[in-house]
Amino acid sequence: MEQRTAPAGGRRARWAERENHRRQQAHAAALARWQADEAELRAMAEAARSPRPARLPHPADLRRGETPRWACPRAAMVEPAAPGPLEGVGHAGFSLETVRLRAASGPPPPAVRDQGTVIVTDRRVIFQGARANREWSYAKLIGLHHDPRLPYTLMRVGNRKKVSGILLDPGDAAGFRFACTLGLAEHAGDRAGFVAHLERLLDACRRARPQPPPPARPDEAPAPMGAIVGAAVAVVVVILLIAGALAPDPPAAEPSLAADRSSSSPAAEPQSASAAASPAASAPVTPASETRTVTETRKIPFPVRRVRDPALAEGVTKVRRRGVPGVRTLRYEVTVENGVSKGRKLLGETVTRKPVTQIVVVGTKRPQAPRCHPNYGGACVPIASDVDCAGGGGNGPAYVSGPVRVIGEDVYDLDRDGDGIACD
Repeated sequence: MEQRTAPAGGRRARWAERENHRRQQAHAAALARWQADEAELRAMAEAARSPRPARLPHPADLRRGETPRWACPRAAMVEPAAPGPLEGVGHAGFSLETVRLRAASGPPPPAVRDQGTVIVTDRRVIFQGARANREWSYAKLIGLHHDPRLPYTLMRVGNRKKVSGILLDPGDAAGFRFACTLGLAEHAGDRAGFVAHLERLLDACRRARPQPPPPARPDEAPAPMGAIVGAAVAVVVVILLIAGALAPDPPAAEPSLAADRSSSSPAAEPQSASAAASPAASAPVTPASETRTVTETRKIPFPVRRVRDPALAEGVTKVRRRGVPGVRTLRYEVTVENGVSKGRKLLGETVTRKPVTQIVVVGTKRPQAPRCHPNYGGACVPIASDVDCAGGGGNGPAYVSGPVRVIGEDVYDLDRDGDGIACD
């Protein structure tokens, strides 16, 4: 029976169709990543070119002429036990890698000391906590480190021994890091330099736009496995024939034996001739086909359930129970021809392990506004638009009776003689 095979042109055309689909999918994924990068850089360049004041979630004691650039009520203040070296301050090394978190294993974040709201202005970073307030003035900032794995930033200022910083939710880290860089540039009077830096990054990104892949042609299709096996067999047969032709002749026989052989040679010659011709006249090779049953396992994503906790600060989240992905087992019937898979059919699937729901606790407790200003001690200096010493010539609207120790910046100008004691 004559064996029929698929035309080579049809097989090559099908390969080109599959290869073009694969190339188009890879190009679409690369283009989507590039579009996200280009949009993010364009938005940052526009924000740096025309910065706008941010809306504050809570009232803040800002100085005259100070402009808020970014604020988030879901923040925590952290203090590392043994901080490493911190990078310099500036925008020279700023890039998309600065604001994005890299998935990698490593040590946990520093210990949380307080929770509250963080505000980034054009002069400083302010933290309003449930227990205390803290600020990092750009004028005193001597070191800054944005962790590449976790959403926290460490800052070192010249008037404080300990290194501290801000820990945020992963979705808030990019906005905080960009606002810090913009605020530092504004404080240094180099916002135009930061804008130029972002525009250079944007130009480089646009030049790196992924180009469409070249189309796959049918003549680029690899040779089929059957043709490769047939060519290998032909090469082996040729090598064996050449080896037989080059082999030395057997030694001459005795006369009597030669006579006996000569008498029997007519009957032997046809047999040897047919045996020598048998390799060249071999029948076509039929492709070997078999069916196998294989199993595959796939992950089942675990669901996430959020639970409100009024005892936890607003915006703070904690994982009460970590989720565990489930496992699904799939059985396939695979047809293999000459060692190449020709297709498979799903026989069935079972859930080997059910997923475990992850429970996330979300805080709803709002931080209480501090009643006394943290920059003063010894007496409670109220937080107001202006505070004067009681019995003095000031017009308020709030007053305090001294003596008062000035432990931070004298925002109300109570210490007129500069000795650290006000209203004495």
